[in-house]
Amino acid sequence: EVTDPNTVPVTLISLYLAGFNVVELKFPENAAAKVRDSVEEARRLLLGLEIVEEASDYMVLHVFSTDEAPVEVLIRNMGRLARTMYFDVVRGLRCRDLGVLRGVEIKENDLDRLYFFTVRSIRKAASAPSLTLIPETIARLIDLRIAAKIIEEIGDQADRAAGEAIKIIESEAETDFVDSLNAC
Repeated sequence: EVTDPNTVPVTLISLYLAGFNVVELKFPENAAAKVRDSVEEARRLLLGLEIVEEASDYMVLHVFSTDEAPVEVLIRNMGRLARTMYFDVVRGLRCRDLGVLRGVEIKENDLDRLYFFTVRSIRKAASAPSLTLIPETIARLIDLRIAAKIIEEIGDQADRAAGEAIKIIESEAETDFVDSLNAC
């Protein structure tokens, strides 16, 4: 039962990370538009979360990406994506290409989605009945979780760098700096 539509994104993220595949939201009819907006906010972050049924006072969401890839592969993909974000910042700044720089934000959103999916996969692996306190496996999952978080933060920094590069290009105040990049 949704009493405050503003809590929907946090609730959906929590349920997603906990491994739930189906979520039913019930809400007052007069809150439908706000709930829909809140669901869309969460869907931008959560890989595979889709609306499968909707009425004026309820909504059913389903996570369709339940076949998790190996966590190591997910983290490797996160690393590659974060690396391309930094290359795009440098290329966008060197070429004064605002389109490339604005594309970093899109990649950052993709990285966030991959991060949440990776955390979901790690949590599912950690709660598997066959795991029953195997210290090496638990330690490995903790290490992978930390690596995923660090890569996600690297992506956040690349996004900030792209924002600063956009400001530099739009202000034209630092043209000597941008020109010096092209001389390298």
